[in-house]
Amino acid sequence: MPRAVCHLWLIVAIALLLCPMARAQSVLNYHGAPNRNGTYVTPGLTWEKAHGIHIDSSFDGHIDGHIYAQPLFWQSPKTHRQLLLVASENDTVYALDAHSGQVVWRKSLGQPVKGSALPCGNISPLGITGTPVIDDVNAAIYLDAMVDAEDGSGPQHLVFGLAVDDGSVMPGFPVNIAQALKTHGVTESARCAGDCRPYALHPLWRALRGLRSISWMGRRDRPR
Repeated sequence: MPRAVCHLWLIVAIALLLCPMARAQSVLNYHGAPNRNGTYVTPGLTWEKAHGIHIDSSFDGHIDGHIYAQPLFWQSPKTHRQLLLVASENDTVYALDAHSGQVVWRKSLGQPVKGSALPCGNISPLGITGTPVIDDVNAAIYLDAMVDAEDGSGPQHLVFGLAVDDGSVMPGFPVNIAQALKTHGVTESARCAGDCRPYALHPLWRALRGLRSISWMGRRDRPR
């Protein structure tokens, strides 16, 4: 997705999310709800008011890399601080001030994987593709990043938990998916044929009562 298009989409999303009547509605996961229905209720937003939505030229909102994951909006239940969380294919996560677009924190999770290092797919580099999920109770954001391992072992799927307040890595993270599967006696998948590296994580994250689950998909929208 071209950066100019991403930037425009980001600004339009901000304009919608920061409608005065919608400020208390956090968007914590893909399409705004666990059932992924994409329904956003904004009291007071009419067709007439929608015509007045425009690009805010004073909003910063610059990030590095392409965006495939949906940006998320978080308002702290305790401090009412408002952030826009954006993850890019450069394996970078940003927390932007929801009003100015200025960077509050930036976290690099590693080196993304070049498309030439994978047997298939048309995303290059491949970093964070699936939409993260925010756990507003514990003020954490969870996501999968495809990382080119520093030890030369190649592409690795790493699941990160980051503190929404400052981007610091939560205790117990990152989790290496391949190593975790082996620990539980899972050595291969009928779908992945023992190698899930070419696949991305579908944005079907759940953060309900402490239970988190993910599912695989191809990078051409083929559910796994």
